[in-house]
Formats: sequence, structure tokens, C-alpha cells
Amino acid sequence: MFDPLLIVAAIVAYMGLMFALAQWTDRTPAGRKLSGHPTVYALGLAVYCTTWTYYGSVGKASKGGMGFIPVYLGPTIALLLGSHVFRRIARLKKAHRVTSIADFVSARYGKSQLVAAIVTVILMIGIVPYVGLQLKAVSGTFKILTANANGELPALSSWISPITAVLMTVFTIASVFGTWTRPNDTLVWSPPWRWSHSSNSAHSWRRAPM
Repeated sequence: MFDPLLIVAAIVAYMGLMFALAQWTDRTPAGRKLSGHPTVYALGLAVYCTTWTYYGSVGKASKGGMGFIPVYLGPTIALLLGSHVFRRIARLKKAHRVTSIADFVSARYGKSQLVAAIVTVILMIGIVPYVGLQLKAVSGTFKILTANANGELPALSSWISPITAVLMTVFTIASVFGTWTRPNDTLVWSPPWRWSHSSNSAHSWRRAPM
């Protein structure tokens, strides 16, 4: 059994470290050089494996054997064979100076904020189940680590999900505001009003260099 406060402190410290590392890679020449390295980029693709991966995929592999492979085989094949598509997306992103998925889609329709808002709503609805799974995984792990020999849980266990949700919200807001204030080399999810801060190009989608 681990001290619940120690685990919460570790969670806060880890998220703080991730944010500090993101700031360092974004604001310093050495950080930008490191973050742009192909090896770092390849390792960064592991973000596809969320917290729930350690439960869902491992559990599925233990029960169904090789049946879990298609979940990862699809993205792997896409990355191996879809380089032309990804290059085109990168060129369009740079041509239209967009950093969010909502901006990227709305650029196809004349930088329509209505389209950006619709995309944002769809993304918000679609991401809710995944966020729920993350919270469930964190909560379950916390209970496993803090339960005593008799299986009794500390009072803090009932608060770990709200605490994690607050930390995730703060971290997400800080990250999104980071894309508002500086150019970014990636596409992220952010609200539709992000358009007015970064996308002032009058070029149409079809006139972007391919």
C-alpha cells in the first residue's frame, strides 16, 4: 500500500514535468532541435497508446491472444503507406497557417467559423468516452496502489477522479493557450475561435502548394 498523498503528489509532479518539458522544447533552440528529431517524433507516436491501453489491450491479449493486433496494425500500415497524404496535410497546414483540426477542416470551406464550430462540437462529443476511460483507468490504478491488505480504500480514493479531471483540464487549457500564442508544427484540437488568432491567409484551399 502506497501513501495516497504521495501518489497524488507524483501525478501532479509528472504532469508539471510534462508541461515544463513541452515549454522547453517549444521556447528554446535546443528543445526545438530535439523535438524535431525523427527518433523523438517516432517515439511521440506512442501517445496513441493511452492509459486505457494498459487495461484494454493487455486484457484483450490475455483473453483473445493475437486478436488485439489489428488495433495497432491499422495505424502502423497507415504510417508506412500514407506518407504522401501526411506530406500533403503538412503542406496545407503551413500554407494556411493553421494549428488545430477545426481550423484545418474549416480552411476547406473558406475559413468558415461555423464549420470550425461544428468540427469542434463533433470532436468534443467523440472525445468524451475516451476521457472517461482515462479517468476510469487512473481511478482503478489508484485504488490498486492504495488498498491495504484487507482491500480497504482510503477516503481520498473517491476524490481521485475529480482531482485527475481538474488536472487534465488545467493542462489542456494551458496547452491550447500555447497554440494560440505561438506558431506550432502540429495539428491539435482547439476551439474554433482559435482561427482569428492564427489564420489570416486569404488563400483558398485549392491554391495551397501541393
